[in-house]
Amino acid sequence: MYSDCFSKLEIDAIGEILNISLGASATAVSTMLNSRVDITTPVVNVVRKEEFEMDRVEPAVCVEITYVEGLEGENVMLLKRHDIKVIVELVMGMEIPDEQLKVLRGQCVQDVKKISGSISLDNAVRYQRGGL
Repeated sequence: MYSDCFSKLEIDAIGEILNISLGASATAVSTMLNSRVDITTPVVNVVRKEEFEMDRVEPAVCVEITYVEGLEGENVMLLKRHDIKVIVELVMGMEIPDEQLKVLRGQCVQDVKKISGSISLDNAVRYQRGGL
């Protein structure tokens, strides 16, 4: 693991922010589906981009979230296409053919981006102010 960029405390803080953000997202999805949603505790690994193993997530959907207040920068999420399909099918309550998924993907990714972005931004601002 390449960790010259962040201290152990910073990596722990990033993991905690991710845990809170993903937990809130899982709660929202659980409410939408009226079903239990479990997540694991995030593990933060810092790697150089040339060492990142893209084949672990391909084919993937990349979601970029740009902070508009409180922080400057972007947050990028990579989601496996298969996982996106499963989530969309659960939310829609029916099986979605791949062709239809392509049409729905743009709107669904935007919805995920809005939910995760607002949760992550709120947590980041609270962390920055010493609230986490």
